[in-house]
Amino acid sequence: MSYDSVSFFEPRIRLQEDGDPLGSFYLVSALLVFDHFQRKIKIIILNQKDDSASVRYSKNLLEEILDALRGPVRIPHSTVVDQAADFRPNMSQSEFEKIVELSRKHIYAGDVFQIVPSQALSGETYADSFQIYRALRMLNRRRTCST
Repeated sequence: MSYDSVSFFEPRIRLQEDGDPLGSFYLVSALLVFDHFQRKIKIIILNQKDDSASVRYSKNLLEEILDALRGPVRIPHSTVVDQAADFRPNMSQSEFEKIVELSRKHIYAGDVFQIVPSQALSGETYADSFQIYRALRMLNRRRTCST
């Protein structure tokens, strides 16, 4: 669910017509839930029918996932790119600064107690996505994130 979907539950907030989807939903046969605080993974398997074949399939799927989790971890080597990737922000610096200033006004007015303004960067890279995740996780440490 996107933040904009709150407008269906809170009438004072208007829906932003920006073309972004209000949500994405998936029907999966297996779901891994990561609890970074306790450093645990919960595996949830969708059992479609209450018959022996479906139960056997679910148990086999669970064993496949457990075997994969117990197996060796492939950590890809970093890809060195000759030049810096051309990442483009979704707004200019002056637009971002206006958002920060507006956020400060709302905080001082008592409308909110915290706002975390951010911006998205988009571009192409040959770097491995897992390596990017690991680097961002190291850069963006939070007290709620256990590393």
